Amino acid sequence: MLGGLGNQLFQYAAGRALAKRLGAELILDCTPRPGPTRQFVLDRYPIDAEVVRDAPGKLHLRYFRLPGGLGRQLTDAFHRRVPTTYGIGGHRFRIFGETREWSYDPHFETLTGSIYLTGYWQSYRYFENAADLIRAEIRPAAAPSIANRTWLARIEAVNSVCLHVRRGDYLHSVSEAPMICARSYYDAALQHVRRVVQEPQIFVFSDDIAWCRDAFASTDVAFVDVNGPNDAIDDLRLMAACRHHIIANSSLSWWGAWLAQHQGQVVVAPCPWVPGAPAHLDLLPTHWIKLPRV
Repeated sequence: MLGGLGNQLFQYAAGRALAKRLGAELILDCTPRPGPTRQFVLDRYPIDAEVVRDAPGKLHLRYFRLPGGLGRQLTDAFHRRVPTTYGIGGHRFRIFGETREWSYDPHFETLTGSIYLTGYWQSYRYFENAADLIRAEIRPAAAPSIANRTWLARIEAVNSVCLHVRRGDYLHSVSEAPMICARSYYDAALQHVRRVVQEPQIFVFSDDIAWCRDAFASTDVAFVDVNGPNDAIDDLRLMAACRHHIIANSSLSWWGAWLAQHQGQVVVAPCPWVPGAPAHLDLLPTHWIKLPRV
């Protein structure tokens, strides 16, 4: 399991859908690995999986890839033909690695036997055939706090629009192009929503609420400041309760919109998702509205 809540949800959903198709048990590998890691948080949901946190019999064999476009093609071809295996808890799995970021790999449909998935699996197509099952399981087991219940009541009482802004780590990105969605994206998205949604009430979620208060001050905007940086599950519950969504290029933001499923839902998403990404991704459902992110 890699990354924060949003990334973990993509990985779980792909694995859960595959296990359902194969009639197999799903195991989540949460054993320690070198380098920085994020806390595993999916155990706060009623997930259907065994969570392995310590596996003495594990082989530290990783899915490798040669650099460059040609190297990637050669490596992927090698892994398709040579069954690289991975051992954990006394059982061996055949490794199937993600080969396309934010895009669906149709080889996923042909997988059989004992499989070890490695990657982020950020495409809804990996689990669209199990969508109802995934949505039913991604509901926090614990009841919301009093403060969160208050916000939940406010959100459910109006034609609510979740507006998510990710700044934080994106401010320190080392890429040449900015990771953050430009202010022009949010202005265009708000203009669209205010045109097509009747009496919208905007609820802003962000890791930089202070910046948002200056950027989006308006009588129809509220700033959700009830949760801290370690309360992503509580924020996600509030985001999913909103009827419409203006999302950032963030996996948490994506899940807030995908879990919502309100009748007549309007979702506005940035495109391309990140600098250099293809304009058309399997990450974004076709009925979501795509606007330039910069």
